Amino acid sequence: VMLYGVVYSATLFTVPFLFPRVLEVIAGARPQWEGYLYAGIIYGMNVVGGVIQSHSLARMTGVALKVRGALSCVIYQKALRLGTDAWKETTTGQVFNMVGQRVEQLFRSVPILQSASYIPLLVVIAFAYLFYVLGWAATGGLVVLCLAVPFNYHITK
Repeated sequence: VMLYGVVYSATLFTVPFLFPRVLEVIAGARPQWEGYLYAGIIYGMNVVGGVIQSHSLARMTGVALKVRGALSCVIYQKALRLGTDAWKETTTGQVFNMVGQRVEQLFRSVPILQSASYIPLLVVIAFAYLFYVLGWAATGGLVVLCLAVPFNYHITK
């Protein structure tokens, strides 16, 4: 999954790197054929990025489906092996409903886990590019980001 994230991040950041060259073509500083080349590269990288992201999500969803099925099967088998003393406090329907809900929560968290694996990499690349373009002026953005994270955590708590 991390490899998909690295390739997807590379495809995302080709546009900001190539856009100044496209502007040079528009201004007439570079030949027109280079503009078509850059536009084709930008389009191709966006298509490749979309395909990679979709493929990664499909693979993660497939794994989540298998885990959901296996987990449900194991828990239901364990519930069927319980003795009659264990069923005095709750009914079978309540147990199966609770198991189904928990397994579904696990299944729904897979896309979030997939994104969590490569979003820190995206942030690092974005700030590296900001420092490349803006120099030390990007430090203000980094400070605001570092201050916003605990603030958002405190608000949502």
